[in-house]
Amino acid sequence: MFDLLKLNLNRLKKSSVFWIIFIIIVIFPFLLFFSQYNDRNTIFMEEDLFIIMYFIGIAISIFTSLFVGTDFSDGTIRNKIIIGKRRVIIYFSNLITSVFVGLIYFLLYFFIVLIVGNFLFSSLNIPSEVLLYLFFDCIFIIAVLSSIFTFISMLIPNKTYSAVASILLIFWLIVFGAIIQQKLISATGFEKEIYQFLYDILPTGQGLQIASLKAINYKIFPIYSFLLMLMINFLGILKFNKKELK
Repeated sequence: MFDLLKLNLNRLKKSSVFWIIFIIIVIFPFLLFFSQYNDRNTIFMEEDLFIIMYFIGIAISIFTSLFVGTDFSDGTIRNKIIIGKRRVIIYFSNLITSVFVGLIYFLLYFFIVLIVGNFLFSSLNIPSEVLLYLFFDCIFIIAVLSSIFTFISMLIPNKTYSAVASILLIFWLIVFGAIIQQKLISATGFEKEIYQFLYDILPTGQGLQIASLKAINYKIFPIYSFLLMLMINFLGILKFNKKELK
């Protein structure tokens, strides 16, 4: 496992996709601060703190599909199996790499907003307990999204097809979450409970709620995320173990 992770980290240092997304995420909060300052002269930092959760899934889908897809197209995964690496270890090494990158992106944005925003503008008005819950919710959301896109990337060896499928899926999940959000406005009774459950269990639904600071059931988000991770990764490993590699 550790030798495969070390190999992935070495590849990560040379990955142009990783660094392009990295630079975009560094620049984005400063553009956000600038636009808000021009609009209203007052920055409420907690409103910006989790905005990255609107698009973190897009970043993870692009990186994971291209990173793992390159492993397939270069024949690296097949070579790893030939020299005796277990498929489950190969799968988890790519999953861990995807989660690691997702966390780098999230923490990079989060601490830029927290440090620079606190220095330049207003301090946080959100209770520390709620902030901590939302922070860990985001970590679990990233792990679920990485699980989804590792699943797709490990089962679709063609890098282009994998990237297209991953990007289409994340946009569908975002749109579906936004639709549920609109349905909740007019829904009542049992129907509203169903929509709320779907909104809460969907990783992009959780992300939308956290980004807008309107999460109601944020304390149970990690439970839903953990169960989704178990299911997705179990199926992914099962399918990958049976997959014939060319």
